Amino acid sequence: MRSNREDRSPGEDPGLLNLEEFLERLFQWFANNRRDLPWRAEYSPYRVLVAEVMLAQTQVPRVVPYYLRFLERFPDVFALASAPREEVLLAWEGLGYYRRAHHLHEAAQRIVEHFQGHIPADITTLRRLPGIGPYIASAILGIGYNLPVLALDTNVRRVLSRVFGAKEGANLCEIGNLLVSHMPSGKARHLNEALMDFGSLVCLSRKPRCFPCPFQRFCAFVKDAGKESRIRQRRTLLEICVAVCCAGEEVLLTKSEGKLFPGLWGLPLREQDGEDPRVWIDALGKRYGFSPLALKECGVVAHAYTRYRVRARVLRVSGKRTGTLSGAAWVAFRELFQYPLPSLFRKALALGCPGEYRP
Repeated sequence: MRSNREDRSPGEDPGLLNLEEFLERLFQWFANNRRDLPWRAEYSPYRVLVAEVMLAQTQVPRVVPYYLRFLERFPDVFALASAPREEVLLAWEGLGYYRRAHHLHEAAQRIVEHFQGHIPADITTLRRLPGIGPYIASAILGIGYNLPVLALDTNVRRVLSRVFGAKEGANLCEIGNLLVSHMPSGKARHLNEALMDFGSLVCLSRKPRCFPCPFQRFCAFVKDAGKESRIRQRRTLLEICVAVCCAGEEVLLTKSEGKLFPGLWGLPLREQDGEDPRVWIDALGKRYGFSPLALKECGVVAHAYTRYRVRARVLRVSGKRTGTLSGAAWVAFRELFQYPLPSLFRKALALGCPGEYRP
């Protein structure tokens, strides 16, 4: 690989001629700063799939223990595909964004059913699997299979846009394709991981560490005095009511509906509308076989998600069972740990039933 640093003066603007030197410096940096992550201990498309699904919207330190436990329970795509959905969700509990777990399980089932357990090695087929978008598909190919594909995650996009002055869209893809075409053969995995690590450790979003950066001398971001347009995404405030319906040592769980936790076990909830909640509580009783006898206002719990900030008004409803209809279950407090409940509901249980619920 020929370096062109002799052909360029120190003040030359960044451009495509810097690709070889960029790769040389990046790989030198990576050799000394590579993160030791469990999904890098042994490479396989399945391990990359699980890791990348977990890493979507969740930080690396939080993912690591979940990944290790998940791989211990589901070591390959066959084990995951054959597991009951509730068991998969229970293994996911606490990681949040449960739709990812649903999609991962469905994808594993399709891989076993249609591809005999072999994760497809082409991007078009991968994109047809549940929950696999362009980034995860590219990561499976570039990291799992070590094919010449660059996965453009947030960190990689930031590094390329800053160093080369590339804009979103076609320019970034062009830079990425040129990097792949200039890299040494068999180095796709290293290129992907090096860019990801560099974006996570040096080229940070808010406070980039420009002065020890090996690209500082010809970085467009540095030359432009660190000016960068930012779009701050605001979370929508969602105010809801949550009912903790108790009958003796049992609590009512229902399959959640709506945009927050579709299909997951949880507590009955509804969006706040200013009306007297007793009308809603009476309707819950008729729907789920429960006779409410006493209603207590317990306070408010809050939780933040990617798109929403949720404030939940917690109501404890004491009563007696009159039956159970489909889509609901009466569960003993001591057995709640067997259900993959979102964190918001566990907060509501702790507030509404401090004596009975002990997480």
